[in-house]
Amino acid sequence: PRALITTYSWPERALKQMGHFVDLRWKSDATSLAIRTNKGFIVILNICKSASSNQKDHELYHIKSKRIVRSEIVNEDLGVIPSWILNFKCGIPVRDGTTDIICRQEEIIVSTKGGNIYHYKWDGLLYAQLTVQINSIPFSADKLNSKASFLSLDDSHIIAIEYSRSLRGYAIILEDGRGAFMLCTAPTVSPNSLYAVWAKNTTSATCIAINNKYRFIIFGLSNGQAAAYSLDEVTGALNLSHKLKFVNKDPLDIANVAGAVRCMRWSPDGCVLAMSWEKCGLSIWTVFGSLILCTLRIDYKPIIDGIGNQTLQLRDLEWDVEGYHLWFIVDKSETFDSSPDCIYQMQFVKSASSVNPNAGNICHVLLQAEDRLYLHILDSNSASGYLRSVNAINSHNSSLDENSTNRGSQPNQSQADINILLGSKQWCVIQVPSGYMAGENWPIRYSAIDKTGRFLAVAAVMGIAHYSLSTQKWKLFGNIAQEQNFSVTGGLAWWKDMLLVACYNVQQAQEELRIYPRSLNLDNAFMTSEKLSGSAILLNVYRDFIMVYCSNCKLRLYKVEKKEKKQNHPVAVLHRLQDISLESYVPQPNALISVTLTCINAESDEKEPESLLLNIAGRLILLPRDRSKKATQAVFSCPIALSSTVEMVWSTPRTRTTHKYLTDALWLGCGADGMKVWLPLYPSSEGKQPNFVAKRIMLPFKLDVYPQAVLFEEAVILGASNEAMDLKSPGKSDVTFPFYSIDRTTQIYLHHILRQLLRRNLDVHAYEVARCCMSLPYFSHILELMLHEVLEEEATASEPMPDALLPRIVAFIQEFPSYYHIVVHCARKTEFDLWDYLFAAVGNPKNMFEECLASGDLETATSCLIILQNLEPSDVSRLHATLLLDTALAKHKWELSQDVVRFLRAAGPCSDSPPRTSISSSGPLTPPVTPTRSGEPTSWPSSKKNSLVITGSTIRDRLSQSTAEKGYTIEETEFYVDSVLKNHATNLLKSWQLRELGLFSAYLDFPLYDWLIKERVHITAIEDYPSCLLKIHKQFDWPFPGNNSETLSESVRTEETKRTLQSDLTDNALNLRHLSLEDSSVNHQRITPDLSPDSNADNSQYPANILARLENYSSSHLLAPAYLRAPSSNDSLVTSVDTSCAASVLEDADDTTMSFADVDDMYEEVIMNCHPQRAMELKYMLDLMLSTDCLEWALLLAILLFDSQSIGKIIQRAHLQPSILTANTIERIKCGLRDLETWANQECYGYKKFVVYCQLMALGNINSDFSVGSPPADVMQSTLPREEGIEQISSDPLSAVDNPNESITRSDSKNIVHKDEISITNHPLETSSPTEKGSECILS
Repeated sequence: PRALITTYSWPERALKQMGHFVDLRWKSDATSLAIRTNKGFIVILNICKSASSNQKDHELYHIKSKRIVRSEIVNEDLGVIPSWILNFKCGIPVRDGTTDIICRQEEIIVSTKGGNIYHYKWDGLLYAQLTVQINSIPFSADKLNSKASFLSLDDSHIIAIEYSRSLRGYAIILEDGRGAFMLCTAPTVSPNSLYAVWAKNTTSATCIAINNKYRFIIFGLSNGQAAAYSLDEVTGALNLSHKLKFVNKDPLDIANVAGAVRCMRWSPDGCVLAMSWEKCGLSIWTVFGSLILCTLRIDYKPIIDGIGNQTLQLRDLEWDVEGYHLWFIVDKSETFDSSPDCIYQMQFVKSASSVNPNAGNICHVLLQAEDRLYLHILDSNSASGYLRSVNAINSHNSSLDENSTNRGSQPNQSQADINILLGSKQWCVIQVPSGYMAGENWPIRYSAIDKTGRFLAVAAVMGIAHYSLSTQKWKLFGNIAQEQNFSVTGGLAWWKDMLLVACYNVQQAQEELRIYPRSLNLDNAFMTSEKLSGSAILLNVYRDFIMVYCSNCKLRLYKVEKKEKKQNHPVAVLHRLQDISLESYVPQPNALISVTLTCINAESDEKEPESLLLNIAGRLILLPRDRSKKATQAVFSCPIALSSTVEMVWSTPRTRTTHKYLTDALWLGCGADGMKVWLPLYPSSEGKQPNFVAKRIMLPFKLDVYPQAVLFEEAVILGASNEAMDLKSPGKSDVTFPFYSIDRTTQIYLHHILRQLLRRNLDVHAYEVARCCMSLPYFSHILELMLHEVLEEEATASEPMPDALLPRIVAFIQEFPSYYHIVVHCARKTEFDLWDYLFAAVGNPKNMFEECLASGDLETATSCLIILQNLEPSDVSRLHATLLLDTALAKHKWELSQDVVRFLRAAGPCSDSPPRTSISSSGPLTPPVTPTRSGEPTSWPSSKKNSLVITGSTIRDRLSQSTAEKGYTIEETEFYVDSVLKNHATNLLKSWQLRELGLFSAYLDFPLYDWLIKERVHITAIEDYPSCLLKIHKQFDWPFPGNNSETLSESVRTEETKRTLQSDLTDNALNLRHLSLEDSSVNHQRITPDLSPDSNADNSQYPANILARLENYSSSHLLAPAYLRAPSSNDSLVTSVDTSCAASVLEDADDTTMSFADVDDMYEEVIMNCHPQRAMELKYMLDLMLSTDCLEWALLLAILLFDSQSIGKIIQRAHLQPSILTANTIERIKCGLRDLETWANQECYGYKKFVVYCQLMALGNINSDFSVGSPPADVMQSTLPREEGIEQISSDPLSAVDNPNESITRSDSKNIVHKDEISITNHPLETSSPTEKGSECILS
C-alpha cells in the first residue's frame, strides 16, 4: 500500500532567495537529493532516520504469521513504515543559470545556459578541473571519416543532458533542437577527452531517455514521435535503430492531438518506456517500438459545470523500484489540484518471459503482478503438439495423486485446436500466500512455469515458493530462517520435477545454484547446491543441460541427472561440463538478454546441441560448435549475426513431429518490426539440394498482437492486449483516468510465411510447409487470409505492380482440394470493385461453378451462384440455379435446396446486364422464402435454420415489376419449382426414403399432405414389405424388437393355448363390430399433440418456426376429410373376421400366443428403447399416412411402432371408404403380411407375434368375395391349411355383414355365443349393397 513517509517545506525566505523547485535527482545510494530551482540554485537535502520519532506511530500493519521459526528472526520490523526526515544541507549557486541536472555516482552534473557543464560533489564543492565548455568539444557525424567542427560561443547551449554508464558518455540536446552524444576517450572525464557525434536528422528533439541494458538513446521529438539511436562501436556514429510512432493501421495526427514529447522514462528492468506529450496522453512502448498501451484513444475531455472541456496534461512520470507502478502528476489547473496529495499511479503486470527468459515459457502465457500470477491455462489436448509430447514424456514424473487428478476424458483434438484459435478472455489468477509476501519480502521478482504448464514457482525479495495447479496448493519453507537466508538473483527454472534456483546465500556470502525437488517439502535438507564463480544473472535449461550466466561474463554448463536416495526421495546430481567466456561478445554483463543451447545450425542438421544463441542488447548471435577440433570441451567457431532489434526468442528441442518446418525454426520477436522466423529449407525428396542454396532463410512478417508464446505445430501466436475503460479520478476534479483490463489474444502466422516464400520463388518449400499443416481445422482460413491480403494490397495499389504476386498465390492454392471454397469465400468477403482483378487471375466463375457441381461441393457452388448473380445476366444465374437444385435434391442437401428454391422464386427476370451492387456475405443465400399457404401440412419435426431476409410480398413485387420487361412470370416460376419438387418427392417415396421425404417437406415447405391426397393411388404402392421395413429401420435408426436370436424350437405351445387364443380373437373380432367412428376422431385427437416435440426430448434442437407450426397442427392440415369424420353415437361398424385364416396362421406358428396386453407391452418396450426424436418422426409420418389414406404405408408404420390402435383405425378407414383400395392393393397387403411373417421367422423373431396378430385381425377381411380382384375360395383354402380340432368359424367373409343378426358358432358348446347375447346395429352405409358402394374389401 501507498503511505506518506515524510515531507519537507521550503521556507518562505529560501523561496524568495533561491526560487521554487523545478527538478530533482536521487543520489546513487538514496541518501541525498539534488534539487534544481528556477533561480539557478542546486539545493541538497539529506535523508536520515529520525531518532525522536516513535516507530509505533508509523506501524502500517502487523505480521501474524503461523509459520515455524527455528532460529532468530531476520527482521523484527516487518510491516513498519520507516521513519525518515529531510534535512537541508546546502544551496549551490550556479552561474549563468541551470538548464538540467543529473547525478553520476558521487557527482552532480549541471548544464547551464552559458554553455558550460559543471561537476559538483555532494557536499557542494566544485570540480573545477572537470568543467567543460560546450564550444570546446568537436562535433562530427562519426569518429573516423567526417570532419569535426566546433560550436560558436553564441551558437547554442545544452537544454537536456543524460549520462549513460554503458556507453560511457552524455546524451545532450542543444537549444536549437539538435541531438548529439558526447563520448569520453579516457578512463576519467576531462575536457580534452570528450568528442561528440551528431544524431542524424534530429533537429527538433525535446527530451532524452537512455536504455543502458540495450545500449541505445531515444530522443523525443516535437512532432510527437521518438527516434532511437545506437552507437556504432567501429565508426563511433549514432545510427538510427527504430522510431516510436503510430503505424498506418492506426492513423492519428499525433502532432496536433498530443503535441511534442514531454517526458520519457524507462522501467527499472529496461523492458518498456513510458512516454507523455505536452497536450495530453500517455503511452507505453516496448524496447524496439511496439506500442502496447496508449491513452490517446480515450476521451480526455471531462465535462465540468461552468468550465469548458479540459485536457489532462501529465507533468512528469517515474517508475517505482520494481517497475510494477508508474507514478505521475499533472499540470495544475482550475479544475485539478496538483498538491502532493494528488499523485497518481498506474499498476502494471510483467511478462515472465521478459523478466526470466527460460524454456518453460515457450507455450504458456504467464504474467506476474506484485503479489499474484496471471496464467492462461492450455488444456493438455488443446496445447501445442510440442507441449503434448512433453506431457507424454514427463507424465511419470508426476506424483500419483496429481496423476489421478489429471485423468479424464480427452476432448476432440480438432475442437481443441479451434478453441486455441478463438482464444479466451479468462485468466487463472493465482494469489501468492500473504505469509510469504508480507513485510519486506514484497514484491514478486521472478516467476517460472514448467513445460507441462502444471507447476509454477515464484521468488520475492527473499526465498522461493512453488505451486501445483493439480492440487491448488502452495509449498513454502517450513523454516522461515532458511527462506530469509538467500535471495534469487539469476532467476528460476524447472527441470522435470526439480526446481532450479540461481541465488545469493546471505549467510555465507556466496553465489549458488540450488536444486529443490518438487515432491518433497521446501527444506535445505533435500537441496542440492553448487557454488558459482560470480553473481548469477541468467538461468536456462535445455533438455538435460543447465546454463548459468554470471556477472563475470562467463557461461557455466552443467549436465544434470536424477537419482533416488535410500530414503526414496529424488536427488539431482550436477556434472560440471565447462565454463565459456563471453567477454569478447558481451560489452557489459547485463547486456546479455537471454542465452540458450539449440540444435539449430546454419550448416548441419545434428540432433545434439550444436550452437549457443546469445541475445546481446537486441542483437541475436549464433555461436556454432566447431566439430573440426577434437577436444574434451566444446569449442565454438566464429559468431553468426542473425538479426537485430530482437526482444524475445522462441526455440524448441527437436521432437518427432510432422511439422518439422515450424518446430525446427527459430522465432524472433522484434518489436515494431513484428516477428521474424529463421526457417529451415530442407532438400526436396526428388534429389539433393544444390550447394549454393541456403540451408535457412529469415522471413519477417507483421503482427497485430504482442507475442508472449508460440504454438509451433498449431501455427498460432499467443499474446496479451489491453482493453481501455474510463474511470473518474478521486478528489476535486472530474478528470477521466485510464483503466485497462488484460485480454489474451491469438494470431495465425502461417499465411505470412507462405506469402514470403512465394515472393522469393520458393514455391516447393511453401508447399511443403503448407502440406505439413493441412490437418489444422483452420487451414483453409489460412489460405483465404493470404489470398485476401494480397488481393487488397495489389488491387487497391495506386500504380500497377510490375511483379504481381496474386497469380502465384492463386496457382499455389490450386494445389489444395479446398481451392474453390477459398476463392469463393474470399470473393464474397471482398468489395465488389475488386472482383474483376480477382477473377482475372482465378478464371471465369461459371467454370468454377461447374467444377464445384461436378465434384459435389454444393456449398461452394451456392456461393458461386451469388457471384454469378452479380456478374452475369439473370437468365444465366437461373440456369445454374436449376442445375444446383437438381443436384442438391439428389444429394439430400435440404438446407441448401431451400436456399436455391428461394433464390429461384426471388430471382428477377432475364436481362442483358447484371446488377452491379455489392452483396452481403452474412448467409449462404439472400433470397427469402415465400410465406406458407394455409392448408399446407405441418413441418417435419426437425431442426432447420431460419434465414428469412425479406418478406414474400417483397419478392412478388420484384417479380411483378420484372414481368412487364422480360423474363419469366410468377406463375411460370412457381410451376417449374413445384414440378421439380413434386418429381423429387415421387422419387423419394418410390425409393422408400420416408425420413428424407419428411425432411424434404419440412425444409422446402413442400405441401406433402395435398400431394399425398392427390397422388396416393399412383405412388404409394409397396412391392416388398420386408425390404421396405428394413430400410425404414436404417433410416430412422430404429431398434429391432425382441431377441432376434430366438428360434421357433425354443418355444412350445399346447393345443389348449391355441384354443384360448382363438377364443380371445373371436371375442375381439365381435367387439370390433361395435367400434364407432368416434374412435377415429378420438384417435386423431390423440395424435395431434404427438406432433409437437416430446416432453422428454431435447426441444432446443427444433427452431421456433418448426415448433410454432407443430402447435397449429390440429387446426390446419391434418383434419380428416368430411367422409371420414365420426357419425352419430348410435352408429357402429360391423367387421367380419375370417377365422379360417386365423386358424391357418395358428397352425403355421406354434408359439404365437398373444393378448392385447402383450401388444401394449411391445409398444411400450419399443418406445422406451428408441430415440425420442425418431419416435416423434415416425408418429408424424404414421398420422400423415392415415389422414391421407395411404393405408399400405400406414400399415407398415403401425407394425413398426406396434401400434394396435392404428391397425384398428386402418380397418375402419378401409370399411368406410372402400374406394381408396384396389385389387392390386389387396394382393400387395396379403402378400406383404405373408412375406413379413416369413421374414420374421428367419430374420427378426421380435416381429413374429405382432405380424401374426395383424393377420388374425385383418387377413379375413382381405379375402372378401368381391367381383373385382377376389381370389377363388379354393385357392385361399389351399394356401391356408387347417388343423384338426379347430373348425372354420365362417367360410363366407361377408356373411356377417349380409346377416348381421346371425350368431357366430364355435365347436365348443360351452362357449357358444347366441344371437340374443350381442346387440348389433346396422351402419347406415350398409343399407346399400357392397357393389353400389364400390367397395372391394374391408381392411383392418
